[in-house]
Amino acid sequence: MVKTVEAVCGLELKFAHFDVEKGPDCGYDYLDIGHKTICGQLPSGFTRVIPFEAPEMKFTFHSDKGTSKSGFAIKVRQRSDCGTTWKP
Repeated sequence: MVKTVEAVCGLELKFAHFDVEKGPDCGYDYLDIGHKTICGQLPSGFTRVIPFEAPEMKFTFHSDKGTSKSGFAIKVRQRSDCGTTWKP
């Protein structure tokens, strides 16, 4: 994801659904957002803001294909009014 304007300081992540295989150190299935790794389950509606400091941020999903879970749905919004940030 590329910043829309220079003033953007964070990404608001609203998890409509998140359920991927959890393993030791998120080693099986995980979503990596700007080097912040997320795995396992999160409650519906879970929302966090993470720092968006570089001009762009990479989203990467990894799966070992060993166990199937229901996956994820996330709404992402760029913010320029950053408050609390998330450090998983």
